[in-house]
Amino acid sequence: MKNLIFTIIIIIISIAAVAAQPMMVTSDAPIVTAGALEEENGVAETMSFQVAKAINADFNGFKIELLTSSTELSENHVIFSQFGKITVEHINGKYCYTIGSFDSQNKATDFASKIIASNYPDYQIVEYTLGVRK
Repeated sequence: MKNLIFTIIIIIISIAAVAAQPMMVTSDAPIVTAGALEEENGVAETMSFQVAKAINADFNGFKIELLTSSTELSENHVIFSQFGKITVEHINGKYCYTIGSFDSQNKATDFASKIIASNYPDYQIVEYTLGVRK
């Protein structure tokens, strides 16, 4: 129970902190409905998840790479319920999932060390110029 409470607190803090960061506007991610998950007292609960989008060609700044995978993550992967506006790149056979839009490496690093590191210890800060990873 403590782990669940801790996870919920981290998610809330993460969402609030990401929302507080100045974000470049990216194309809105489509919402994918996972369907009715549970029915209790005649009320069906549903969950919606965002699907990762490509990085805008005019993006300049820093992003936090949360994880990489040799295959695309399914639309119900936990990362999509933890963060909004996730971007993805396919580089050298790997899918790289990033969040955020920071104008300096220090801001990205500060945010990642306080909010991201506990759940994604292998995160990386990535710099982009005109949508291209440096």
